[in-house]
Amino acid sequence: MTTTRQEPESTPGVNAQTDKTYTILHGDREKLVTFSNSDPVAVTIPEATGPFGSGWRCQVQNKGVGTVTITPTAGTIDDAANLSLVTGRGVWIFSDGANWQVEGDLNP
Repeated sequence: MTTTRQEPESTPGVNAQTDKTYTILHGDREKLVTFSNSDPVAVTIPEATGPFGSGWRCQVQNKGVGTVTITPTAGTIDDAANLSLVTGRGVWIFSDGANWQVEGDLNP
């Protein structure tokens, strides 16, 4: 009997971003995406369906001075149009198959 080992869709790790804009990629699955910029950072996250469907998740953290604002292309994030993270804050972002949910410390 042969056992086939399935590789994860992406490898955990850190994706460090320093630009003022970023779009979350499917390859960010299970990664920590950090943002370091002195200006505000605009982050787009795709619709929580298809390749980003139920069970897809990543962690995001603001390591810079500028506020990080995460906006989905469709649906909501934490029941709102966008999510803002001030310096030092981070959350896990989960797809429920329709919208984005968050878990973590949002309060400064």
